[in-house]
Amino acid sequence: MNPIPVVEDNVLAYYKGIARRLGGRFIESEQVAWFTTGRRSLLRFNAVLRTVAASPAELRRVADPILDTFLTQNLPFFWVDWPPGGAPGLADYLHATGLPFLCFDMPAMVRRLDHLPAVVPPDGVEVVRAHGAGSSRLADRADGRLRGAGGARPDFGQYLAGSLAEAQSDLKHFVARRGEPCAIATLLHARHAAGSTTSRPCRPTAAAGWARP
Repeated sequence: MNPIPVVEDNVLAYYKGIARRLGGRFIESEQVAWFTTGRRSLLRFNAVLRTVAASPAELRRVADPILDTFLTQNLPFFWVDWPPGGAPGLADYLHATGLPFLCFDMPAMVRRLDHLPAVVPPDGVEVVRAHGAGSSRLADRADGRLRGAGGARPDFGQYLAGSLAEAQSDLKHFVARRGEPCAIATLLHARHAAGSTTSRPCRPTAAAGWARP
């Protein structure tokens, strides 16, 4: 299996989940994949994930309506230059907006699990799937980058509550227990791949009660 489409599928699954759980729109075609939730709390809530345009004129035709959506609503957003070379002139197009411009790489990797040994929890530790309500405590611990970012907590809490409530969610939440909860983890499970989005220890008194197993 070609690993590049696998990674792309995993990324799209993650952001489709964000758009769905926050009541947004995800638009996908051969030329562009983008979404907006209308939320202003985090960059990750509005983005363009794929752009394919053979010329500057075609790029403007594809990108102008998307950029207009973000700017007229004063939404923070990010724009991924993907696939490589898919939209020549994209950086110049974005620079021309006059918006603050940060450019950085987003590394990714993929591997098959066929030859990895099975992992058994330590003695006395039980790992169970978590579901249901109570996501506010999960929101406090599932992403350390949100600590201190109080404005993002309601949006992120809604996103997590939706993933906990969905019967067939692509986000799988787990709790490790040694009597009391001692760690939490979240797995993004797309069609062809799975990846860990969160894995962290937690204090038993803080973790207890954020979700029911």
